[in-house]
Amino acid sequence: MPAAGRFQPGVWVTGRWTGERFWVERLLGAGANGEVYLVRTRRGRAAMKVSSLAGDIALEWSVMEALRGGSYFPEPMLIDDVEGAALYFYVMEWIPGRPLPARLTPADAGRMVKLVAHVAAGLGLLHQRGYAFCDLKPENVLWCDGFTPPLRFVDVGGVTPFGRSVRQFTPAVDRAFWDLGTRESDPAYDLCALALWCVTAWVPPNLAALASQPPAVRRAWLDRALRNFPMPERAAVLRDVFAGRLQTSAAFLQAWQHPPLRPSRMLGHAGHPRHAGVSGGTSASAGLRLPPAGKRRHDWTDRVMWGAVASLAGVAAWAWGTWLHWF
Repeated sequence: MPAAGRFQPGVWVTGRWTGERFWVERLLGAGANGEVYLVRTRRGRAAMKVSSLAGDIALEWSVMEALRGGSYFPEPMLIDDVEGAALYFYVMEWIPGRPLPARLTPADAGRMVKLVAHVAAGLGLLHQRGYAFCDLKPENVLWCDGFTPPLRFVDVGGVTPFGRSVRQFTPAVDRAFWDLGTRESDPAYDLCALALWCVTAWVPPNLAALASQPPAVRRAWLDRALRNFPMPERAAVLRDVFAGRLQTSAAFLQAWQHPPLRPSRMLGHAGHPRHAGVSGGTSASAGLRLPPAGKRRHDWTDRVMWGAVASLAGVAAWAWGTWLHWF
């Protein structure tokens, strides 16, 4: 979060058309297209999104209106222009809370299980309305003690109707960056982002180094991180997300809360297992040591089968010989 924004704490912002006045307390955060402030209104505290881009403000407001009544998102309150400046804003419910942790330790395993279940439930409600969250970075999801539900989404800037191109994304949780799919809005995009958060919260990636590597190296890094995931049974669930075998929030939530006891698979697309794309060796720039290619093992059942075939052939030859001699 930057140290300063367009407005300093302690100033008044007046709406050009509504005449409403807002007392700026502090800057809450800043993004690519604007800033969010904690403000005081006639009805109490609220959050104000301010931008110089009227189109972005109007688009985000329309999304908030479409999601109105959904308990996982802030309720929209007012939209207006800033009096005396070429700035545009909307005011929404302020949700106090703590963002999802960007880093976790093995002691946080139980906490992760609970957090992921709540996020998946919230995404399921959003998907029912035909939208994907898309920019599911940790700071866009708040844990709010004493609230029901205790987890809330606080930035609609990336929320996109299904079938359209993703407008805002973060590489760490973007499936296209990891070569796991397209950058098109759908439920699986959000599930992939959630699974990527699970992995990268345990093993932080060097995104700058990985960005310069081919897709196969990124996938190999991801597979290595999954092998080190402290909950193997849930690592298998994450692999199923990456492979496209889990496509809905309901299916993911069921698998996450009741993980199957089965060996993990390699990464894959469209439900098919896939190799990591690189054999043995080391990628220095990505900080990745890849496992050596395994040796082919001989299957003794092949020998038994061919032995049985040879025996049957011998018996058949003896039978034919006896029959011809008898005639």
